[in-house]
Amino acid sequence: MYLDELPLSYNHLIVFLLYDNKALVYSSIHTFCDTRVFLYRKEAIKLKKEGRVNRMTNKIIGYIRTSTSSQDLGLEVQKKALERYKPDIIYSEKISGRKEKRIQFEKALENLESGDTLLVYNLARLSRSSKQLVNLMSELNAKGIHLKSIQESVDTKTPTGRLFFTVLAAIAEFEAENISIRTKEALANSDKKLGRPAVKNNTKKKVLKLYQNKELSLNEIAEKCGVSVKTVYNLAKSEGLSRK
Repeated sequence: MYLDELPLSYNHLIVFLLYDNKALVYSSIHTFCDTRVFLYRKEAIKLKKEGRVNRMTNKIIGYIRTSTSSQDLGLEVQKKALERYKPDIIYSEKISGRKEKRIQFEKALENLESGDTLLVYNLARLSRSSKQLVNLMSELNAKGIHLKSIQESVDTKTPTGRLFFTVLAAIAEFEAENISIRTKEALANSDKKLGRPAVKNNTKKKVLKLYQNKELSLNEIAEKCGVSVKTVYNLAKSEGLSRK
């Protein structure tokens, strides 16, 4: 029997909850005199797969972080601030914000679904880089997940929060362009060039001569001429040489 097949009268109120793959169906008479509870596990799973069940509430997932173990007070301050918003769970860890691999942070992201909110004390808990932060916010936005930062009063549920995200993205792009411009200007005003230095003609001739003699291996030629094995191979290839 499925949920929509249950015998219900006009004055019944049905509340359908899904928890740990179990469906709890509460059917109560309007006068509150008669209450019945039904448990349909298989039916609940089927309804969920068919998209016929929506969660009653969205989760608030908290995340707090400090860089070193000497900052325990920082964790406690963050935790108390987050608890005012009654998060469902708080993930915490002691690790640098520049680290790409943050286990507890990844667990927090895995627990988030569309409509949920990621709650942090401030944006620095998520990233030290504006570019990295923008990428994260874009990922959350694409999944329909909201971000709320207490200290900066940022909430992407609101128009102001979404405006902040747009401005931050523009700033990150501006910073990237400025770095590129400064790098090009610095190179233009110096004799230095990016990449490996070109192989001198004398070295090139020596490499090719040893390669053609076939007395030495590529590693031995590279060591003897002060170049890499890849350079030896590329020079020989550019001249159409092969040891096959």
